[in-house]
Amino acid sequence: MPYQSPTFKKAANPVAFSARTWYNNNNKNPGKIAETSRGENMKHKPLPIGVEDFKRLVDNGYYFVDKTLMIKELLENKETVNLFTRPRRFGKTLNMSMLQRFFEATEKSNAYLFDSLKIAAYPEYMAYQGKYPVISVSLKSMKQASYTNAFYMYKNLIAKEYEKHKIILESNKILDSEKEVFQNIMEQRADQNVYLNSIRTLSDILAKYYKKTSSFSLTSTMYH
Repeated sequence: MPYQSPTFKKAANPVAFSARTWYNNNNKNPGKIAETSRGENMKHKPLPIGVEDFKRLVDNGYYFVDKTLMIKELLENKETVNLFTRPRRFGKTLNMSMLQRFFEATEKSNAYLFDSLKIAAYPEYMAYQGKYPVISVSLKSMKQASYTNAFYMYKNLIAKEYEKHKIILESNKILDSEKEVFQNIMEQRADQNVYLNSIRTLSDILAKYYKKTSSFSLTSTMYH
C-alpha cells in the first residue's frame, strides 16, 4: 500500500502564549498563562528554540514564560546553595542566564531587560539588580571522548570566564601574585593543578575587588 501522509485537524482557536501576559489571577491560579484568542501574533514573535541567553531572548522579542519571581523567591529564602534539578530542555540554562543578567555588575546596565516583567513590581528586589560579580559556567562542552579533550575544553571555558573579569588586573586591591595566577589562567598557561581550584580562586579575587560575595552558577553538569 502506498504511503499516505497523515491528516491533521486544524485547531478551531489557535493560541499564542507570551510572557508579557503571564499572570497569577490574584494568586488563585498561580502560573496561569493568559491566552491570546488568535494566533496571528505568532507570525511576529518567534519561539526561542535553542536560545539560552536571556538578554538575546528579551532583545529579540521571543515568546517566553516570565519566571522572574524566581529571583524574589531566592532572595527571600536566603539559601547559600540552590540546586535546580529538571530533565533536559526544561529551561535550566535559560533560568541561570536570567539570574546572571539580573545580579551581574556590568559596564552597561541590564535593568531594562526586567522593566516589564513580574520582578519589576518589587523595587526592594530590583535594588539587587546589577550589584554583584557573577561566575557562570556551563559544562556542556566537556562531554568529550577523552580526559585530555575534556580538560582542554575546561581550560578554555575557564579562561573565557576569567577574561570576562579582567578589569581587576588594573586594580591595586589585588596582590601582584594573585594577578599573576589570574593572568596565567586567562591565557591558559597555568599548571594543571592550578585549575583544580580555579573557580574558588576567581571567586575569592572577585570578592576582594567588589567587597561582595560573588554568585556562582553551574549548568549542564555531567552524570555517570
